[in-house]
Formats: sequence, structure tokens, C-alpha cells
Amino acid sequence: MFPDESACETYLAKLRWPQGFVCPTCNSNVVPWQSSRGRLACPHCRHRTTVSTGTLFDKTRTPLTTWFEAAWHVSTAKNGLSAKTLERTLGTKFRVAWTMLHRFRVAMVNAERKQLSGTVEVDETKHFYVMDQIPSSDNFGFIIDKSVSALCFLTASFKYMDDLK
Repeated sequence: MFPDESACETYLAKLRWPQGFVCPTCNSNVVPWQSSRGRLACPHCRHRTTVSTGTLFDKTRTPLTTWFEAAWHVSTAKNGLSAKTLERTLGTKFRVAWTMLHRFRVAMVNAERKQLSGTVEVDETKHFYVMDQIPSSDNFGFIIDKSVSALCFLTASFKYMDDLK
């Protein structure tokens, strides 16, 4: 979907300025000049900016194609993603992968989030713990303690509270 850097920049420009470029300094809606190093310059006030200014991609030397690929991996990983896994997947250095994950995680936090209301769906996870190894024909010689844990970060009313125990 994003084969090169210009496709990523075009996509970010459409997200940032849906009705066309608007200068952040003078608020004029004009076609910007293309300046050096991918900068856009306002013809009225001569303010220079980029499509990544003020975003989590700002002030980084990592290509936007790598950022977009990392965003895809982070958003599609079911059990989360470590910096080491991202490093191996992208072929970057660990520090780059860690910084990307850190910026993504900071961007996903919304401190002013409102409490959910209405019907809330809670997912459950089953954990299996091997308690002791004894001779048995059932569990291949192991006693297994099965427990179900549910994770919910909000207050909600459930129909079947016994299902969460």
C-alpha cells in the first residue's frame, strides 16, 4: 500500500490537510512551495513545515515506510509486540525499534478518555498452570489447575457476574 516515501508523505498530507494545505502560522489556504528536504513553504509568510511536523514521526531519520510497517505490525499483533521482535521483523537496530514502540504507546494513551457506557464486551483468557507432576493416566502425569481471568478497565454492569469468577 505504501511502496515508497512519497506515497507515505501523500497519505499523511491528505490526513493532515483534507481540504488542502493550510499554513500553521498564517492560516492561509494556498498551494505551498516545495522546499528542500521535503519541506513545504507558505508563499505568504514563508513558514516552512513538513507533513510529519507535530506527529510521532517528527524529528526522526527512520523512513516513513518503516514507520508505517511498524504501525501495521503493532496494530495487528494479538499478544502485543516487544521491541526485540520488532527489531527482527523490520531489520532495524534495537534502539530504533524501542523508540518506535515507545512513541506508538505514548500516542495511544488518551488521558481525557470518558468511561464506557452501555453494553461492554469483555474478553477472557484461560491460563493453565502445571501444579505437580504425579503418575496419572489422564493429564499425562500432570495435575493442571485451570483458571479463567477476565480483564476490564472500566465499571460496567454484566448480566452474568458468575461468568467472571
